[in-house]
Amino acid sequence: MTNIILRKKNSSQFSIEEIFNNLIKSNKLSNVNKVVVPHNKLNIRNILQNILFIKKYYNEVNHVTGDIHYLVPFLGKKTILTVHDIQSTFKGSKINIFIKKIFWYYIPFIFAKEITAISVKTYEEILSLAPWVKYKLSIINNPIDIETCKIKRTLIKNDRSILIIGTKKNKNIIRIFESIKNLNTHVNIIGELNDSQLNIAIKNKINFNQYIDLSYDEVLNLYAKSYILCFPSLYEGFGMPIIEAQAIGTPVITSNLSPMNQISNNDNSILVNPYSVLEITNAIKKLLKDEHLYQKLQKNGFENVNKYSLNRIANKYKLLYNKIRIS
Repeated sequence: MTNIILRKKNSSQFSIEEIFNNLIKSNKLSNVNKVVVPHNKLNIRNILQNILFIKKYYNEVNHVTGDIHYLVPFLGKKTILTVHDIQSTFKGSKINIFIKKIFWYYIPFIFAKEITAISVKTYEEILSLAPWVKYKLSIINNPIDIETCKIKRTLIKNDRSILIIGTKKNKNIIRIFESIKNLNTHVNIIGELNDSQLNIAIKNKINFNQYIDLSYDEVLNLYAKSYILCFPSLYEGFGMPIIEAQAIGTPVITSNLSPMNQISNNDNSILVNPYSVLEITNAIKKLLKDEHLYQKLQKNGFENVNKYSLNRIANKYKLLYNKIRIS
């Protein structure tokens, strides 16, 4: 039995939980037990309660994922740690960053038997932080449940809605607003705009709907009703919206930065300099006007997501779990 240990679901964040829920529910991984720790908010009391909660799994085969790396030292010698990204956790004061480095990375890295990164980008970040873990570090990409994404697109005739996912600073919202201010289009935004973003949207007369606390199915339905995913992110650990959109048949505009340009390429999406409003604008205009390009990106996008199928990724984890069991 392998225990996949997840943080308690945060209503405003679904990606990490859904990724592994899909793997577990798919039955591609045999003999797996899902364990959800009771708390997701980070404070001393919650952390201690989470540690006490997982001690009963000590020295079983354990797989920790999500922002609960600090649990690894309390799970014994057969523990795998999956790291989604590093830089996004380094926020706040120098003291906070120092504490995170020690308790979320350095100490868990020492105790983990194996470490997996979800992308080349995250792999490189881990090595820049702790080059000594290279011997137990590998890359296993995030999977996507392609069957779940086979839903009918629900585009309204002549509706050229643009989908934006996420409103944090790295999602590049301000430049997206600047790029579409003179385009006659509607925008679907998943995430809550802050006051500054909201003021800029109003100033630029952006026609938008804002969606908060959606279920995963509701998110997929927004992909299906949007004409384009505009995702020129400045930083990601993986870039799950790219392959979610492609699996549904929604063409993608994304960044020419890692890992976005490794998850996709110019054959199956449009890659832009995310710091250039002009490039983002031109990419949107091109997709709105060029039906041949639109259909090409749809076709190639469907082919691209096969690299991230549940079956392929589950097989990689099964090999890793078996390696841990016999070690």
